[in-house]
Amino acid sequence: MDKTLLFIVPTDEMGGAEQIIKQLAIHYQLAQKEVQVICLTRESTKNGWKDFKGKIRYFKTSNVFVGFMLLSLYTFNKKFHLVFSSQVYINGLLGFLRSLRWYKTSKLIVRESTTIFLRFKGWRLWTYKLFYKIGYHNSDLIICQTKLMQQQLITHVPSLKTNNIQVLQNPISLIDITNKAELTADFGNIEGEFIVGLGRMVSAKGFDILIHSFNQISEQYPNLKLLILGDGPERGLLENLVNQYKLTEKVLMPGYSFNPFPYLKAASVGVVSSRIEGYPNILLQMMALNNNIVCTNCAGGVEEIKGIGLCTANDIDSLTNALLAALSTSETNKNRPLFDAYLSKSSIDSFIAKMEN
Repeated sequence: MDKTLLFIVPTDEMGGAEQIIKQLAIHYQLAQKEVQVICLTRESTKNGWKDFKGKIRYFKTSNVFVGFMLLSLYTFNKKFHLVFSSQVYINGLLGFLRSLRWYKTSKLIVRESTTIFLRFKGWRLWTYKLFYKIGYHNSDLIICQTKLMQQQLITHVPSLKTNNIQVLQNPISLIDITNKAELTADFGNIEGEFIVGLGRMVSAKGFDILIHSFNQISEQYPNLKLLILGDGPERGLLENLVNQYKLTEKVLMPGYSFNPFPYLKAASVGVVSSRIEGYPNILLQMMALNNNIVCTNCAGGVEEIKGIGLCTANDIDSLTNALLAALSTSETNKNRPLFDAYLSKSSIDSFIAKMEN
């Protein structure tokens, strides 16, 4: 069997799932393994793999589903030691092709990237269920980020009960994050106190809720700013909301950041305002750099983290109250040992050891 480890991503933008895959690829590359990364679409201006020293192949298309077809052609009659992906359609396709003996691999490991059954409905949910059924049975390991995600998968696709479905907490590279936090910030320094949120501008991230909440506290904190790093289809909606509240001087949305970590470190409060998540990687990154964090109960297991200001998802008043509490406290240093203890369980070495065993 070939010794190549194949990692597959739909695009080169760094969402949570892509960050996990990149950490794995870098780890194995440093361990002198033969690593191949496949991106189903062409290289973009937001390419998060620019600093990757290993092999990465882009398919020359902007359509992910065309990329699926090209992936089928690429894998035909090839042999791998490990194949890993973290997107339902790709996972299902890889499992289906494996059942046809289209390619061979010693291990097919697939990871769930979000709570599919809580987040989607209708036609899209039906297609996801189809890919679960046609491909997931042929995987050696299904990784879920939380117990909730594991329970949801077994409940909605009961035929997978006999599969190897394990809960593995997301890994985080503390050295990489702390080093990047000392580099020059992408958009320059933010003067004065500010709250920071980070992510793709989609409904699930709850940035509209965050702007509503910020409007409620801005009179009490007139010099406070809100920094939202990211881009996406809801930018226009968010900009209209900022204009409606006359907050254009206080709400900063400079765009996608290749290195958000200096802002996460310098912020008065880091906030995860999501309506729903598989598990917010950005929460772990904020905890690594900042002692003052507010997070909605957007994912299973978040409520178990000591030291964060927990609030109700999709609730303006709850988020407002949590932000006010965070801004008024002077005892955030006590959160550092709590955060460090939690993050100590999240090393990439620990994740890989559990995955391989």
